[in-house]
Amino acid sequence: MGMADAIPIYGEELYAFDYIDLFGSRVPNVSMFAISNIYQTYPGGQDYPVEVGVLSFGGPGINQSFQNPGQPSINTSLVDGYLYSQGTIASSSYSLHIGSVNCDISGSALFGGYDRSRVLGDVSAQATCDAIASELPVTYQSDYGLYFWSTSDQKYSQIVTASTYLGFTFRKDFLNDANMTIKVPFALLNLTLDTPLVDNPTPYFPCMGTDGTYVLGRAFLQAAFVGVNRGTGTKNWFLGQAPGPNMGASTPTTIEVADTTISGSSSSWEDSWMPYWTELPASSRSNATNATVQLLFVALLQQSGLSR
Repeated sequence: MGMADAIPIYGEELYAFDYIDLFGSRVPNVSMFAISNIYQTYPGGQDYPVEVGVLSFGGPGINQSFQNPGQPSINTSLVDGYLYSQGTIASSSYSLHIGSVNCDISGSALFGGYDRSRVLGDVSAQATCDAIASELPVTYQSDYGLYFWSTSDQKYSQIVTASTYLGFTFRKDFLNDANMTIKVPFALLNLTLDTPLVDNPTPYFPCMGTDGTYVLGRAFLQAAFVGVNRGTGTKNWFLGQAPGPNMGASTPTTIEVADTTISGSSSSWEDSWMPYWTELPASSRSNATNATVQLLFVALLQQSGLSR
């Protein structure tokens, strides 16, 4: 189960359905999975219980049907499609930004104004992770398939508190000559492993190599805004830079049925992070700038009609 095949997830899964109440709006027979005895296997062969799950926002349409051999079909509801059919939200759509507790960034997932959020991990090609790690004070831990930060290295504190970032560049709007870049500050790439994976809290850099499906997970989604509008049948996906902790007050934008773009904020991304960055000493700047790395994802999400 799950998208990140670098760490396979095992468990017992059953289809289930139940009423869900979203701030007073009841959605009947919501399609879901009931999972028990779930665990993941890390590269070193260790099995650990799963504490972070998979967040799903349904799919196109209002209903989903399941058929057991010899039994009547079971009809269930998809949350955003049902709320739209009842006139509760303006379109069959959602948007997501995962917050970061350590930086006091509030997260949100919006179904026409309903807040929800949870997380995944980040997976890329092993060669890509190795190339990035070669510029950072990290050591590879084969049992976990992760890079642990060398916290005693002076460069560690400089990188994770300065205005250094990892850039993910995407092809924009099906065009070969137009790109957009999501900047992930290294403050969001300084995560911590805890029990039962390790005995003591251990900072790590969340890049894990795989020869299978690439996954952009929690760290990326703390720096990015993502959304989709299924209302027109074209399945328009939206991707943009999310603000930092000092974003100030904001008003959610309603995604209407025919919307193919979403207007971004005029506020500066740098200003939203500025109070949380520490300027590097002049002697350290040239070394720290090596930590600003660009990745080019020209094919990833190419078929989804990305709009800013």
